[in-house]
Amino acid sequence: MVLGMNRPHCALGRRNEYESEWRGILKGSSGSSLHKRDLVSFQGVMEILSSLGACLSSILIVFFLFLMMPKVVLGQFSVIVPAEPIKVLLGGEAELPCYLSPPQSAQHMEVAWLQSTQLVHLYQDGKDQFGDQAPDYQGRTELVRDAIASGNVILKIRDVRLLDAGKYTCLIADGFYQEQADMELKVLGKELGLGLGMFVCI
Repeated sequence: MVLGMNRPHCALGRRNEYESEWRGILKGSSGSSLHKRDLVSFQGVMEILSSLGACLSSILIVFFLFLMMPKVVLGQFSVIVPAEPIKVLLGGEAELPCYLSPPQSAQHMEVAWLQSTQLVHLYQDGKDQFGDQAPDYQGRTELVRDAIASGNVILKIRDVRLLDAGKYTCLIADGFYQEQADMELKVLGKELGLGLGMFVCI
């Protein structure tokens, strides 16, 4: 398609017109002097060469842009979460950090927090969406958006329960491009709770 657009500019259609005259110039240079007609033909040949040079330059520019395109489209961001488990006391409040690298705004993106197959929290179209949220998390989650303009999204879980412990996935999508990362939440205080229960029973 690119070649088709540049074809008139490249003057390829004039090649046959000057081909025979070009041969005449080459023959004349072996012994006879150049005539006026030969000079005109020589100028025509130079026009062709100049047009071909411009055409090749355009092709090289397009080829260079084509090579650069994958670097712009691919690898838009990565999702970063802590490598170590987040620990929280039973009944307390957990904060699960997740951020974009390189830093960029996530206000227009889709942010989903998952635990196994359960949807813990969904941020979409600039607001929280609770329609498909798992029943165990309803009324207990919040997406902290204080630093969302720099790509930092934190999931807050209130009134932490034992069932909240496990692996969580932070998934961030921007159109057709998405990345995700996994982290672990550990709930402490199980032994304390059992000990208190035994004490009450006694």
